Amino acid sequence: MVVQKGSFFMEISMEEKRKYPRKKVPFFVLFKGGKQAFERVRVRDISRRGLFVETLDPPQKGAVVLINLDSYDIGKDISMKCLVTRSIPSDGMGLMI
Repeated sequence: MVVQKGSFFMEISMEEKRKYPRKKVPFFVLFKGGKQAFERVRVRDISRRGLFVETLDPPQKGAVVLINLDSYDIGKDISMKCLVTRSIPSDGMGLMI
């Protein structure tokens, strides 16, 4: 993103715009949204307010998806609705929790 400040242009990276830092994580979740039934997808990174999951056919921006976390440690599944804030075909989607 480029913004104008006075007569100078400055580059602002996505990282600088983030309120909460992202952390790489090594786990999978199940998601349901758009035309898909539950699909097992890899979580690329997660923050306090969102996550990025890898999928070849993500729903469009603005869609609501259901995420299921299988948590064997606590003995139950955790489900939550998330808003698709970024959709990149053949890569994945950014989700707001």
